[in-house]
Amino acid sequence: MKKTLILLIIPAVIAFSIGSQSCTKTTIKTVTVTDTVKTTVTVTDTVTQNPPPTIVGFWVGSYKIPGYPDSAYESFDLRPDTTLLFRGLGFDGSTYYAEGTYSVTGTGFTYTFTGINGTNAGAVQTGTGTYSAAGATITGGTFQNVGTTVTGTFSLTKSQ
Repeated sequence: MKKTLILLIIPAVIAFSIGSQSCTKTTIKTVTVTDTVKTTVTVTDTVTQNPPPTIVGFWVGSYKIPGYPDSAYESFDLRPDTTLLFRGLGFDGSTYYAEGTYSVTGTGFTYTFTGINGTNAGAVQTGTGTYSAAGATITGGTFQNVGTTVTGTFSLTKSQ
């Protein structure tokens, strides 16, 4: 029986000693990464060309709408950043104001503005004319009130 007891105790001691020991395993794995990057960078630069300095200033003149007996006063304040401020006398006796932009390409003058007061608030007008730096004039101008049948002509002279 002594022999049997010892045989039973030995496996228990071995099991206890194996179970109470900590065991760690460290695996080191070396990974080599090769990455080839081909990059194309496109840089887009937007250059806003300011209008010729001779067009910048205050312009006065008149406009005419077919079917109305007279022409009416108007002025364009043309700013260096291509902002256009409009002031015009309506055939109803009211003064109307608008704000928009203009551009000059060679002798071609174009504009778009939107009314900011009275019955013309929100109304959009586009126009074109012929610009003469030497004569300080914009002549042969035509305009259209967008979304309507209203058209007309205009001419302006630089006052300052």
